[in-house]
Amino acid sequence: MEGSSVQLLLEETQSRVNNEECGKSLETCGETIARKCMSIHPRSRLFNVKMHYLFRTMGVAPLNIFMSLIMRQRGMSPESVGLVSSSLHAFSVITGTSFVTLADHLKKHQIFFFTSLCVTPVAMSAIYWTPHVLHKDIDGVDNMPAPIAEAKKDAVTEVLKAAEVPFSQLTTLPLFWFIVVNMLLIQISSFVSSNLTDSVCYAVLGKDGHLYGQQRLFGTIGWGYCALMTGILVDLYSANLKQDDYFPAFMLVVIFSTFDLFFVLRMEIPTPEVKKNITVKEFMSITLAPRNIIFFVTSIILGASITMHGTFHSLYVEDVAKKWDPDFPALRTLQGLIIAIQCFLGEIPVFTFAGDIILKIGIVWSFVVVLFTHSLRYFLYYIITNPWIILPIEVIHGIYFGLCRTALTYYASMIAPPGKNATMLAVLKISQVIGRSLAGITGGLLWSKFGGHGLYLIAGIFLVFYNIIYITLSFLRIKEGTCTQEKVEVVDLKTV
Repeated sequence: MEGSSVQLLLEETQSRVNNEECGKSLETCGETIARKCMSIHPRSRLFNVKMHYLFRTMGVAPLNIFMSLIMRQRGMSPESVGLVSSSLHAFSVITGTSFVTLADHLKKHQIFFFTSLCVTPVAMSAIYWTPHVLHKDIDGVDNMPAPIAEAKKDAVTEVLKAAEVPFSQLTTLPLFWFIVVNMLLIQISSFVSSNLTDSVCYAVLGKDGHLYGQQRLFGTIGWGYCALMTGILVDLYSANLKQDDYFPAFMLVVIFSTFDLFFVLRMEIPTPEVKKNITVKEFMSITLAPRNIIFFVTSIILGASITMHGTFHSLYVEDVAKKWDPDFPALRTLQGLIIAIQCFLGEIPVFTFAGDIILKIGIVWSFVVVLFTHSLRYFLYYIITNPWIILPIEVIHGIYFGLCRTALTYYASMIAPPGKNATMLAVLKISQVIGRSLAGITGGLLWSKFGGHGLYLIAGIFLVFYNIIYITLSFLRIKEGTCTQEKVEVVDLKTV
């Protein structure tokens, strides 16, 4: 009897403990849900940040996602677009970094922030309103060689290639230089606004920097929604026209950019307290630490890979669709669906849990997964012939971009000295721009020689080899750290 009584008492005690733990878990879960719900309340300190990400992407996406196609309409070949874009990167990086560093030094982030946000949509709109470089008609009849003029009108791909102007001729045209100036303004303003946006976000988050993805996902929502909506509107608006007209995209840029500026003006940007001004030498010693060199080289590679996708993907989709069916009826709708899937089924889930993923597997394994996803995606692009098969592949874009972006900015913000967050993010941006410059030039050359399928096959093979190199170097650093005074730094690199 005594044994059974003791057993019963133990069971009751255990039950009480379990109920208390369950209650605490439910309370913790409730607090987490409430905190996330409050973060989108209009009075929350994060509300304006979220709305900025939302309307910022909605204000640039409608024209940005079709920019390569708009440039092709203006008579520029993919090689010319890549060459011009890459050539402008160096100047835009120097200028943009100067503005960001000046904003850090003067503590005038909001002025630089607001100005850059105004310039980007204006320059994009200017490119849209630029007439065709040689005023060639899309039918391929006006101003075209006789063999092309006699070809069927259905051969749209051949007509587009015939309408492209050689780069040597482009440089003699005033309209070409007008486009170049506006491309430069887009790159500089995007560099400044992107860095200051992330810097402001991390400043508002404070010690909760791993929650960056939960703010950035609102930009994904805006991008995906606008991409799908713009694709449908452009197809409807252009139904009876000889070529696509992106006027609906222009109108969306004007409307949503105005909303974005409203929320930016309401945003409170905290200024960190700096007890000691860090010297350039001290800043460079942090940046050039061995573990950070591995990080920035990886950033260069990922910047190049993302550019391979961003610059040539819409052209690749168009070529695949035209080869599949010369009368492909819903090209812009397909491109809108692609971006919608990238955002809603890919980026949003990953951005939501990106912080938890990084905390769980660490920075090193996060980049290993990202590099693997990049190479896998490009191998799949190589074997595709049916354009609709592209849609399910785009689900992995969440890891490709969402986890990549969060890991890069989170690590850069961690190693930044106090008061130099925007500057360190600018250094991160520089590394990515170096990659973009390399990708713009090599991508254009590979496209001209091997086409879209060959371009992505070569990129995929390269990423596999770099991933092996990255894993080897990272674990050599970890192994070395166990035997040296750098052990703490290496463990931080692995476990953050």
